[in-house]
Amino acid sequence: MKSIHFWTLNSVLCLSLFGSLKAWEHSLNSRQPASMDTLSLEIKEIQLPSHSKVLELRNVSLRVTFNQDNSIDVLGGRKLNLASGQMTELNMKIPVDASWVRNDQLAFNLEFVQEGLIDVVIVRCAQVSKKISHYNRNYQCFIPGDNVALMTYRLGNEQVGVSGLAQN
Repeated sequence: MKSIHFWTLNSVLCLSLFGSLKAWEHSLNSRQPASMDTLSLEIKEIQLPSHSKVLELRNVSLRVTFNQDNSIDVLGGRKLNLASGQMTELNMKIPVDASWVRNDQLAFNLEFVQEGLIDVVIVRCAQVSKKISHYNRNYQCFIPGDNVALMTYRLGNEQVGVSGLAQN
């Protein structure tokens, strides 16, 4: 009788310990770096260069897509109109959900979209930012062939320093 009771007690202790270890292992595997809690994409300004191949952006929306799954209409349904040489400051912050970060990197697209029967992407700025828990990034997006950036934006948080300017 004593050996059965001892075996049962040992089994319960081993199962409890195993369950605790599995929960601890899951907790370690699902953790994000602390800086992911405050990660955001900041869109600073949009400027259509005066010597651009694109003469105007008329009635376009600005869409950001994270990891090809999560799209956000940055302007909230408003449309953007820019003629050659014009600039508009957005100074918008878009919070980045920590679940969108995979292996300490984030893939995202910023797209100027002309909506209609078929949506037409006028300009796409595609990025894959790596080691985002370590570095903030400033980016510029160019229309191919232009030497002045169409848009500047930043990915990061206030707790981490800014690295050099990347161009797209």
